[in-house]
Amino acid sequence: MVKVKSISIGKCFITLLLVTFMLMVVGCSNETVTNEVEADTGAEVEETDGEAAPSAGNSVELRISHFVSPQHGQHTKVFEPFSEEVAELTEGRVTASIYPGAALGAPTAQYDMATTGVADITYAIQGYTPGKFPLSSVVELPFVAENAEKATSILWDLYNEFPEIQEEYKENKVLWLFGIDNDQILTTNKEIKTVEDLRGLKISTPSPASNAVVEAWGAIPVFMPMNEVYEAMQRGIVDGRLGPYSAVANFKLNEVTGYITEGDFYTTNFAITMNKQAWESLSEADQEAINGLLDKYRDLAAAVYSEDAELGKKAALDSGVEVTELSEDVKAEFKEALDPIHEAWVQEMDGDGLPGLQVYEEAMRLSDQYE
Repeated sequence: MVKVKSISIGKCFITLLLVTFMLMVVGCSNETVTNEVEADTGAEVEETDGEAAPSAGNSVELRISHFVSPQHGQHTKVFEPFSEEVAELTEGRVTASIYPGAALGAPTAQYDMATTGVADITYAIQGYTPGKFPLSSVVELPFVAENAEKATSILWDLYNEFPEIQEEYKENKVLWLFGIDNDQILTTNKEIKTVEDLRGLKISTPSPASNAVVEAWGAIPVFMPMNEVYEAMQRGIVDGRLGPYSAVANFKLNEVTGYITEGDFYTTNFAITMNKQAWESLSEADQEAINGLLDKYRDLAAAVYSEDAELGKKAALDSGVEVTELSEDVKAEFKEALDPIHEAWVQEMDGDGLPGLQVYEEAMRLSDQYE
């Protein structure tokens, strides 16, 4: 059975005091026993560094951290069954507790939490750590991938092909990388039918890549984690969000959205990674068992987002949200405004000494391949 945990600061403080007191008592007791042994035998007791040697029978409980609710599809359809399969395949030697709702740390801190060991496995939006995954962000360029499955295939192929992309994740053990359903334009009070309709609007975004999109359309980007968007739209802090239909389902954005303009403009990259020390603490057999699950759960993570996208669109329509489907001619105008972003991305990567052009050309080739 998978454990889902929340944290109470008050209880943790009381527990800490009790544990400290018990350790003091045990320490005094051990000192008395040690002195008695030395007195009776004349032998010195060897000091240790305080770490118990691991035994072959030791079990490991991993802490999985994410920032979505326990009802989110990634929790119920991905992390819970993944944890159960890990426990089954390792015969109970490796189990997991899941900490949902940013219980262990903010959405923007998830990748670094795996690095530092605050959690053992984390669920991170790559754009929440600006500058950390520059080459990976090629998949987030406008119109590179039309859906979650295609974005995931492109991202994973690029990761395996380019050592420079692997280097972006060097601190952690990569479990799976994936893209989600594409972003649409969600607005509170204004219908968006043309690029001109966006000028001057404050649009919240999840990443630097999406900031460039909003700016190209003449709007004002406001970087914001998804769990802050509902309130920001409700209170008028922003006029809308570049966001996927899956977010409408999982964050109830249909309640604060008046209009959605469909364009499938770009995807958002996610990284599920593991603390390296936690990984290396597992036996080779248990590592092999977990590695055998990763392809399955990478593809499943993308598929669940596609399922949630359908639920999100239905929720929007059922709530009376007006959905605008752009004609091909109008969509071409939106795309034309974004074309310079591709060239600028290549120039920026090459200017930083990275293989921007090679990665971009391969991403475009894969985009055609997975059409």
